[in-house]
Amino acid sequence: MRIMTLLMAAAITTVAATFCSRGDGTIPESKIIELERTGGENSDSIIILPPPEWGTLDGEKDVKAWFPLRWDYKGSVNQGMAVYGDTAVVLCKKGWVRILNLKKRKIVQETTLASFSETNHANTAQFGRKENPSDKLPLLYVSECTPPCRCFVERYTGDGFELVQEISSDMSVIDWIADAAEGFLYSYEQGESRDSMVIRRFRLPDPSGGNVGLMKKDALATWRFGVSYPHTIQGGTILNGTLIMTYGTTTQPRGLHFIDLGRGSLTDLDLSEDLDTEPEDIDIWRDKIIMYAYAGSLYTIMNLKGI
Repeated sequence: MRIMTLLMAAAITTVAATFCSRGDGTIPESKIIELERTGGENSDSIIILPPPEWGTLDGEKDVKAWFPLRWDYKGSVNQGMAVYGDTAVVLCKKGWVRILNLKKRKIVQETTLASFSETNHANTAQFGRKENPSDKLPLLYVSECTPPCRCFVERYTGDGFELVQEISSDMSVIDWIADAAEGFLYSYEQGESRDSMVIRRFRLPDPSGGNVGLMKKDALATWRFGVSYPHTIQGGTILNGTLIMTYGTTTQPRGLHFIDLGRGSLTDLDLSEDLDTEPEDIDIWRDKIIMYAYAGSLYTIMNLKGI
């Protein structure tokens, strides 16, 4: 079951009505934005629903710090994170790596990415598929997030990482988010004047095929959401067709966007009153959304049901 369905089901009747269509098939109080046409999977429009009233959800939100980590590791601040089983790979700017055992709450290894450099922001990270069946971890997809904003595909060797592939583009991509389960790669861009966010879907390139350039014309589908940002997207992950993205800073609104890619809908979880640090990256661990934060620590954000 998709996250959005779970969240809607948990809301009380007055809030649930916000998400339900009228008898004539229209959706009340929603904003319709024409979809940029770049692929056969596109529908006619994007429906942006009003934010739900999260206070009415039955115990879903559970924001707390539970795994303290230094925020200035090796002089670099926290950025990307990816989870596989009970293992988390957490990244700092430049490409410093700490590998964690989440169950035991301990650091088990410290190393660097093969793409380590002064300009690699290592902003987001997701695990893909295993390059070899004997590999301990799947391939790691890392967003450079500084020009030229490549996606680095790295293989964990046991001692460290080796660079398998570089993915570049002709677009103003800020971050990349891999969905290995479905075989897709998503790009995130800001619209002109930071007045919208643009998500594009691509086929996940074959990691054995060498470096790849993805062009706008290669996009299978494009979503443009009319969301104005005084801040920026920080990280993201995909679960069952829902793209979950962190946003905000310590001085600006903080929260999560839930984007149902099937319906083309966006809802928002405001964490400004619950989280006093800048969100960085997120992933799913043991039926929980967990967050890697700028000022140190891993946080739980939500308990999920039925995934």
